[in-house]
Amino acid sequence: MIKESSVGLSEASQVILSLVPMLGVLFGAFLFFSLFYFYHKQKLLMIEKGIYRPVKLNWNLIFFVSGFIIGLSGLAITLVFTLNGFLGLELLGGGIPLAVGLAIFLSYLFSKQVSGGRQ
Repeated sequence: MIKESSVGLSEASQVILSLVPMLGVLFGAFLFFSLFYFYHKQKLLMIEKGIYRPVKLNWNLIFFVSGFIIGLSGLAITLVFTLNGFLGLELLGGGIPLAVGLAIFLSYLFSKQVSGGRQ
């Protein structure tokens, strides 16, 4: 006789439902590592053919944009938790994307000053 749990699911269905997240994580890890593996193979083949050019990153601009995003997201979270007594936590759903969008827009406006006027 199959014993029903308090939720109403059989033991077999509970086992299957517990396997779904594990398989999802394993598939995600496989996808992540295979993408890096094939990107590495692509770079090796480009080096062999002599057509590889290393990517030069503007670290000042990267730090500037990420700092704006983190700062304005933190400001949005702080404002929502401050106004929590009046409005509730529903504002986080729009406040954080608004802050991230504003941060990216402001960093675009100030990017010429950070990158030294280069484009």
